[in-house]
Amino acid sequence: MNSPIFTDFFAGKLHGEFPVAVLPAADQALLGSETATVLLSQHSLAAHLVAHPEIGLTDYLKIQTILEAGEVYRQGEERLVYLTIGDIVYRAALKRTADGKKNYFLTLFKNQEGSRPKQTDRIR
Repeated sequence: MNSPIFTDFFAGKLHGEFPVAVLPAADQALLGSETATVLLSQHSLAAHLVAHPEIGLTDYLKIQTILEAGEVYRQGEERLVYLTIGDIVYRAALKRTADGKKNYFLTLFKNQEGSRPKQTDRIR
């Protein structure tokens, strides 16, 4: 992600999907996913940037760290929510497709209250 290609993707110059992280093995197993790769679609990114204009490129570059170091919550069979507590509290979410072949990054936002995700079970 630390490349001009991701910068172009983030700016909307490239379409489709971009790999933004690799799931930790335990999270991949928990989801029952066939792959550890986490994809971000241009459609999701564009919608997210409208909903959360405070989140920028430097925040997205932290996705891998959030997945590795964040608290992990399971939300249903196909979704994981991550929460980091630090100088900036982020909440991130991803989901596995129903067929288990892909993982998609859904959202990233600053969670000023540090509140835990609702209707979830904490994994770690």
